[in-house]
Amino acid sequence: MTRFLSSLFCCLLFISSALASKEEALKLWSQRDIKQNMERALQLFEELHTKAPTNLEYLTYLTQGYYFMGAGFTDDTDEKKAYFEKGRLFGEKGLMTNAEFKKRFEKDGMEKSLDSVTVNEATVLFWAASNLGSWARANGVMSSLGYKGQIQAMITRTEALNANVFYGGVQRYWGAFYSLAPGLAGGDMEKSKAAFEKALQLEPNYLGTKVLMAETYLVKKDDKTKFEAVLKEVLAAKADHPQYGPENKIEQQKAQRLLKKVHDLF
Repeated sequence: MTRFLSSLFCCLLFISSALASKEEALKLWSQRDIKQNMERALQLFEELHTKAPTNLEYLTYLTQGYYFMGAGFTDDTDEKKAYFEKGRLFGEKGLMTNAEFKKRFEKDGMEKSLDSVTVNEATVLFWAASNLGSWARANGVMSSLGYKGQIQAMITRTEALNANVFYGGVQRYWGAFYSLAPGLAGGDMEKSKAAFEKALQLEPNYLGTKVLMAETYLVKKDDKTKFEAVLKEVLAAKADHPQYGPENKIEQQKAQRLLKKVHDLF
């Protein structure tokens, strides 16, 4: 009886500790536009993941969080690649919580296993693809071309499962892809414009769509006037939002940096 009570006490203590860590991690996550808070939140989610390695919620926060670190807090290429690679790995771990996907992935690789991904893993699939795409872009043109098929397959499967994942995220991806890719590799400026417009229709207040459109489509179009106008719209917009306020604040910082680079871009 004493041994049983001791085991029960340890179990309850473990659960209490995990709940406290999650509560702290989520509080810090809500303030993720502050770098130190985001770093600490990710540290806590990694600790939680170590205790519960198949918990999809923790893995989703980790893959999204490391993407956010690479996209929002550094302009150093090596740092970006390190964050995106870590995010990709956590994203793949999230997909592996699906036993059927895990079995097929280990045998056939990513692309041939995507039809086993379910709506439960749609968000983690999106972030895994986003991390891989951003890593490839930071690594250079050859990496972007080399991973193009895999990334497109991941995004296509995401779209089939949840077309509005992360506030028009799929359409943002297509908008950037069609403007950045060479014509022979699928680039198409009309498709890029249409995708960005659809993303804005889906979620007009998410500022990341306008920033990415300016950075990719408008730069490729060599439209300096529209580039400056769109980014000034971003800076004038209300950043607060219950779901993506921190992202909006980071996007406003990115808009400021892009405006300072206008003479280098045009």
